[in-house]
Amino acid sequence: MSMALSTAERVKQTFNLIALRREAGARLTGRQWEKRGELIKRCAQARQKAEELNFKRYPMRVGVVQKKLIDEAGSKTREYKPFWSQNDRFDKSATLYLAQQDVRQAHENRIAQINQYEERGLSNLMTEAKRENQLQGKAERAFNRTVDRRHVQDRHQSQSRKRSR
Repeated sequence: MSMALSTAERVKQTFNLIALRREAGARLTGRQWEKRGELIKRCAQARQKAEELNFKRYPMRVGVVQKKLIDEAGSKTREYKPFWSQNDRFDKSATLYLAQQDVRQAHENRIAQINQYEERGLSNLMTEAKRENQLQGKAERAFNRTVDRRHVQDRHQSQSRKRSR
């Protein structure tokens, strides 16, 4: 199994995800808002499905992992380990506990992957939106400059006032 996220890392990931959702909600335009909604909905559905599958298949997964642990414990290794430094490799309650722990950790990792996917998607969407919004602003400013119908001297005076501020 991969490394487990610490409590602090999980809180940080959750906070970042919520902050990105909130920022995306505040800054996005219509089409971008739809993309955000689709992404959040898809990730929520994936989380819900992972929870349902975990609930339905938990006993089976524990049994598979427990069998794998027993098989590993029964296999011969070429390492020298004194008998007093080893755990009882065939203790049923210990293998059951380790199997349950591995299955829970695998489930947490799946949920973390879904969260990371959503975080990356929202981050990419925000970057894309920021770029599009900047381009819209440039076009608007260029248009405003070309349709400025004031006299040439008036336009120069207003620009010099902006510079002196």
